[in-house]
Amino acid sequence: MNHGLLVGAAPPSRALLNEYLDATGVWRNDAVSIGDMADGGWRAIANRDMELGETICKIPKQALLSVRTADLRPPKSAGPGTTSHAILSLALALLNELRLGPDSGFWGYVQSLPRETVPIPALWPLYPDGSDARLAEKWLKGTEAERDLRRREGEGVGLVRVSSRIGHSRSQADMRTFYDAGKLPATRLHPERSPFEAFAHAFSLVSTRAFIIDLHHTIALCPFADVLNHAASSHTSLASDDFVCHVCGSLAPCAHDGGPNPARLAHLHPNARARIDNELDTVDMYVERCVAKGDEVMNSYGEGIGEARLLVEWGFVPPEDDADDDEEGFLGDGITWSLSELCDAERAAQWQAMDEGDDVDVEADDGALLAPRSAKNGVYHLNHSGQASVRLFGALWLANSGSHPSDDVRAGLKRAVRSAEAAWEAHVADDDPLPLDSAVLDAIKGVVALLERRRAGLPAMSVDELYAAREALVDAPLQSAALTVAINEVALVQAALERWSEFAKGLEG
Repeated sequence: MNHGLLVGAAPPSRALLNEYLDATGVWRNDAVSIGDMADGGWRAIANRDMELGETICKIPKQALLSVRTADLRPPKSAGPGTTSHAILSLALALLNELRLGPDSGFWGYVQSLPRETVPIPALWPLYPDGSDARLAEKWLKGTEAERDLRRREGEGVGLVRVSSRIGHSRSQADMRTFYDAGKLPATRLHPERSPFEAFAHAFSLVSTRAFIIDLHHTIALCPFADVLNHAASSHTSLASDDFVCHVCGSLAPCAHDGGPNPARLAHLHPNARARIDNELDTVDMYVERCVAKGDEVMNSYGEGIGEARLLVEWGFVPPEDDADDDEEGFLGDGITWSLSELCDAERAAQWQAMDEGDDVDVEADDGALLAPRSAKNGVYHLNHSGQASVRLFGALWLANSGSHPSDDVRAGLKRAVRSAEAAWEAHVADDDPLPLDSAVLDAIKGVVALLERRRAGLPAMSVDELYAAREALVDAPLQSAALTVAINEVALVQAALERWSEFAKGLEG
């Protein structure tokens, strides 16, 4: 993608980055150094064994690149306070710093950022027909990645206006509208307005590198901390005191607080209060898991992140031999549905008023029919073992239940869960099918129907055919990543469909 930025500039320089870090007071542990990656880019390497609790770096908040510290102030017309507005505003601020080049106060940092646009799927339509990105699009059909892209479009971070068929107005601002409305000052190197591809480049960097900081900065680029790459089992954690004044960013009491004892600091112990009055407010990174000398020091972009979200938000899928082996599996929450796909608006409102039946749950058991609800609110999923979460099963049961008062629904759902599990145990043991209430049976059939619709929306190829298509690729990393998402989701849906269909047929028989 031709963004026209830093044309003719020297390659990223570690020396210039270190000069910036020193000048802005960023403290770094000398046990960590920046090294090269085999395929380009940088990574953090441990120079010695590092123990639990060691500090990796301390970054003064004024060294961060945010809409509060950058030369360009954010536009006020796109609904401040939303996640999409924060990302787009920071992208515009970063683009201005890139246009300033060596005249930027952040030059030592911004010159260290990747020069190639990160090919996140939201930007694939910008690539030419026949390119790896455009050819990869078809493999995401019907996957969790495509659903996540539609969600992002609804939040205003897509390239096209979203249609009303998924519940959003056509007046929803998109990336192009945001950029067209933004005012970028002329710079010595760029007297004319940059093409949209330049904004897309800045957006890709912000989307894949920014951290959530506090109420004042919201999100920001963190020099040095963003060198660390992702691993599901990370070595580090990033900490920032987020209870700052949202107006000026002060951690200590300030003029905006209306007094010496602001409510935002009421939770602090007196010793902590004294500390913040005398210490610089920094963003700190610590060792959470011991690191051996010579190992790459890894960060985590979040717990339980599936490959679809990694592709959509960070533009990559880890190699299969790097797959996480924790209980959530490589697919994170597995396959998800929205509440509107499970029941009508009246029952959805009742379900949410009950806090999604959160007082009804099950223990994690790979041999059971149902799984515990996701730790993330509002997620209705079927996990990598083909188990429907209690939250998903409960919404389907409510859609077919005649119970209306919430207390009756709670009691009825508990009975439904117990009876469904008992019927599943009988099925696994090859015993005679147990009689079930019609609402429970309909909920089980509802899972089958959901899986049938999901399979029909995915690529119409078998897992073996998808594997063969991936093996035939040459120098096509985006198609390979998209095919990996498709392969794992087709395999999961197919296996789960067989499991639930066989169970439902056994009950009817």
